[in-house]
Amino acid sequence: MQFVLSLVIIAAAVFAIMRKVDVRLALLFAALALATLAGITSALRDAGSTAGILATVAGNHAAVVRTLLKTLSNEQFVVPICCAMGFAHVLLLTGCDQHLVHLLIRPLRRVRIFLIPGAVLVGFLVNLPVISQTSTAIAVGTLLVPLMLAARISPLTTGAALLLGASLGGELLNPGAPELRTVSSALVDVDAADCVSRIFPLLMVQLGVATVVF
Repeated sequence: MQFVLSLVIIAAAVFAIMRKVDVRLALLFAALALATLAGITSALRDAGSTAGILATVAGNHAAVVRTLLKTLSNEQFVVPICCAMGFAHVLLLTGCDQHLVHLLIRPLRRVRIFLIPGAVLVGFLVNLPVISQTSTAIAVGTLLVPLMLAARISPLTTGAALLLGASLGGELLNPGAPELRTVSSALVDVDAADCVSRIFPLLMVQLGVATVVF
């Protein structure tokens, strides 16, 4: 029963995200619901009283909140993300991001058939130095969206290509990415650059297959 109810909670969280509920909010409520379910199940298994059940559930909720606050202030996440956002802002102020995008999309202007796969590839490449997906989409979209719309590519396809390119994981080829820094810190003897070398061939397969399918 606990397993089934857990699946229901997870499915509800996925449904809420699909309905455009804030991802963090949906996951937080799902975590609290799972903590409640685990507390009730544990207390009932031990034949606890109502007060015992409430105490167990409250303890589980406190653990969820502590983990949330600890993660929000964890330097493994805060420092790389803030550095990435700062770097993206410097690129924006200096105009370097636009120069990079101009350079990458110049060949796409002449061959219309390459516009859609090219848009995905440009987003992927810009996401490598600009770790933030949002900053990548803004930098690329400023020039790429008008170009694709002028080529009579539908707004839906244009937006999907931009989103796909910025989200495929170009940042995973950057040793400073928060995900790689987290793995490197957790596995003391593993360097982030070593992770990149292992990820690279798999990421190229993912990029190729996703682009062709799209």
